[in-house]
Amino acid sequence: SEVDVLNGKVLTLLTSHCLRCHSGDNIKGGLELIKNGQLAVLPRDVRWDVFDNVYSGVMPKGGPPLSDEDAELLRQWARIKDK
Repeated sequence: SEVDVLNGKVLTLLTSHCLRCHSGDNIKGGLELIKNGQLAVLPRDVRWDVFDNVYSGVMPKGGPPLSDEDAELLRQWARIKDK
């Protein structure tokens, strides 16, 4: 489905830019984005917080800002309705 494709792209993006601080034993801010190699199931409001922090330049902390294309992927991910 379209959502599965989007989730796959977001998983790749978060793995590249966020894994070192938001996965496994190193979970900063109490936000675990990836669990057991899979995209964590996050409520919509938390996904919006992730997008807002990336879009505003707060995240990724200590790394280069994400491209506009990557930020757009996160915006689309944040818009997915909770099940």
